[in-house]
Amino acid sequence: MKHPMRGAIAGAMLLLVLGIVGCPFSPEKGGGGGGNPPTFLPRTTPQNLLYNLKQAYKERNIAEYESLLANPSFTFELSDEDQDKPEMPDNWGRDPEILIHSRMFDAEMVQQLTLDFHVGDVEWDATQGMYTVLIDNVNLYLYGSTPGHPTEVKEYRVTSSRSKFWFKKNPWTTGAQHDSVWTIVLWKDNPA
Repeated sequence: MKHPMRGAIAGAMLLLVLGIVGCPFSPEKGGGGGGNPPTFLPRTTPQNLLYNLKQAYKERNIAEYESLLANPSFTFELSDEDQDKPEMPDNWGRDPEILIHSRMFDAEMVQQLTLDFHVGDVEWDATQGMYTVLIDNVNLYLYGSTPGHPTEVKEYRVTSSRSKFWFKKNPWTTGAQHDSVWTIVLWKDNPA
């Protein structure tokens, strides 16, 4: 099932990467301040990481978002539909992903940003040698502008889409229980 607006979001993300102008992201411009500290779960399960992903969007907290991504091996893979477009890459790595989200989380550039989805079961992917989770009913709403076109405010929507995540359990631990810290290695947009 194709989602016609999915390309619009990927296109907006690419514009955010390619059209970088102006000052770099700063916490004062959308880093999730506001007096109340954000509530994030320990990064000790894939489900917690996906919960924190929603929270990072809600709080527009780029530091938390960045902490979810494997370093340096994170890859975001665009949908097959978007990969067929000549102006779109097949994927990008961790640094462009963080840069894209630092722009998306900038409250001056993006006035409204919401993300919601349903988390599926954690499964073992023997081919990749990692745990994976399929999320569905992904609904993303973005109302704002891009650095390359700061005066052109546009609306982007993704409705009822899907994404698949692959996770790795890292050798470092956290908390009194010394639980392993997990990170997202691969995020595939709208997998077939």
